[in-house]
Amino acid sequence: MKKHATHAALFSFFVSGSVLAGTIEEVEVPYNWAKVLTLSIGPAWTNTNETQTFFLKSDIEKTYAGSTKYQSLGMAELFFGWQKIFNDTFSGHAGVAFGATTHAEITGDVWEDADPDFNNFYYTYQVNQVRVAIKGKLLADLSTSFFPYVNGSIGLGSNRARNFVLTSKIDEEVPAPGFTAHRQTTVTYTLGMGLQKYLNDNLQVGIGYEFADLGKSQLGMAPGQTLNSGLHLDHLYTKSIQFSLTYVA
Repeated sequence: MKKHATHAALFSFFVSGSVLAGTIEEVEVPYNWAKVLTLSIGPAWTNTNETQTFFLKSDIEKTYAGSTKYQSLGMAELFFGWQKIFNDTFSGHAGVAFGATTHAEITGDVWEDADPDFNNFYYTYQVNQVRVAIKGKLLADLSTSFFPYVNGSIGLGSNRARNFVLTSKIDEEVPAPGFTAHRQTTVTYTLGMGLQKYLNDNLQVGIGYEFADLGKSQLGMAPGQTLNSGLHLDHLYTKSIQFSLTYVA
């Protein structure tokens, strides 16, 4: 029995050696599940122009007319997961992503008594996010130097709205106390596409486009406010260019 086992082991060794010798010039991709770590960073752009009208007290009504133009912010993400080769063409990554953004600046005008003729103030505040999500990526090997991919994620984000500032447009007007900082838990998702390239057996680089819905954010009530809440956004959409470095164990 031991003799047969020894022969089988030697046969397997020589067969494996022949296969490796024939593919020594190629990048070897593991067909079993392999651990994956990806770092992605890049610039993103957003704009939001939501207009909201509500009562702060029973006799105080205001309109907040959003006027945010496209602006840039930074995004970063760390992905932990696994790679699986499905066949000669398709492979996939699946795992957990942890992301964060720098702040987005939200701006607009304030109409006293909800009347555009009394446009005496403008406002600014900031929103930033941290999130955790389940993320997947599907890659295609089209026998070129680059692997096109699509990806998507869904998870929970924590959006912090803060630094609300009212500024008067005329000297006679004195701004009322502003809304306070508030952290909002929300559902967030992303959809993306791009290209990825193997540098060697373990390292890959990529560039891609990603659309993200960072979800809902909300400011807290202002001092003395008795009705409703602070300004809010139901959605904060971003579009980003992402540069990634992937390590496959």
